[in-house]
Amino acid sequence: MHTLIALARRELRRLRGHPVLWCLLGPIPFAMTVLLTGVFAGEVVHDLPVAMLDLDRSTTSRVAARWLEATRGVKVTRHVDDMGAAQSAVLERQVYGVLVVPHHFQRDLLRGKSPHITFIYNEEYLTAGGNLSAEVARGAGTAAAVLTTLSGNEPSAVRLDLRNLFNPTASYAVSLGFVLIAALLQVVIGLSTIYAVGREISDGTTAEWLEAARGSTFVACVGKLAPYTVLHCVSLLVLLGGYASWYQIPVRGPVWLLVISALAFVVASQSIGILIIARTANLAKAVGPGALIFGPAAAFSGVTFPLAAMPLGARMWAETIPLTHFMVLVRAAITVGSPESAPAPLLALLLTTVVALGLAYRRLPVLLRNPVHAGES
Repeated sequence: MHTLIALARRELRRLRGHPVLWCLLGPIPFAMTVLLTGVFAGEVVHDLPVAMLDLDRSTTSRVAARWLEATRGVKVTRHVDDMGAAQSAVLERQVYGVLVVPHHFQRDLLRGKSPHITFIYNEEYLTAGGNLSAEVARGAGTAAAVLTTLSGNEPSAVRLDLRNLFNPTASYAVSLGFVLIAALLQVVIGLSTIYAVGREISDGTTAEWLEAARGSTFVACVGKLAPYTVLHCVSLLVLLGGYASWYQIPVRGPVWLLVISALAFVVASQSIGILIIARTANLAKAVGPGALIFGPAAAFSGVTFPLAAMPLGARMWAETIPLTHFMVLVRAAITVGSPESAPAPLLALLLTTVVALGLAYRRLPVLLRNPVHAGES
């Protein structure tokens, strides 16, 4: 224990001379969380611009347009005369979609037929496209019922009752905020680990580091990274907890589960960072693979795109990234409150740690004791 404390103190003294690490550990995560809070301040997307192509130009079609604008997510910002102008407006990013009211819309409605309104949108903007399609469907359904009644026909008696279990306000802060904060922290954890170990190699201080650890590579790594582990866990809990408190998101599960999950997530991410620097033996070369692994992790977490729909290769890659399993634990500890679902992702994080450290340990002792690598950066 005395050796670990001495190593931790040594690392804290070294930390004072590394402004890059200071920025990664403090200002960057907190600044980005504040930025995310500002981005999601409205909690829901509203007033997305769309264009309207009214081929019928009737009183009824104008009523339908007003019902569409009554939804919170859509705002008709322009009217176009033909499909060419509609396509240009979408390609030039002036609007996210175009609502097309067909010829004879009013006539078919008065005759009791079911005229089709077409909405053309760009699905490259995943969030905007999904939100717009839902809002247009909602507005069109309301307008159809009202207009059918006004025309003297009987409206449909079928009603759809949709109920959200764990996100009743459809808040983007709830659905995306947690994963973005955790993804940012995973990048910080991985890169700070790579930098902390890599600087020992680039500064040529590995012999001194091992001497302080009494020759044990395992003790050297534990003592060096222990202060970072504590700081990362505290940052993760503070940022996630502060975010939940700001948006008044109820924590449905036990707090102890979130603490254990944070620790397992941090250690697993650090293990991958150790593996990367051990295999590259070079700080500059390790940053690239680290950014490649940790940077796009949010896309593979199963939050923005379901894991079950991923191809086999992408699914296997997603299962190796700690963020994927941590988001299951966040769901169990915060949004749903289901501790019984925690053992599997916790075991997956433990397995990631063991495998990564096992692969690193085959290389790291040789690397730290080989003077050829001293001074590499």
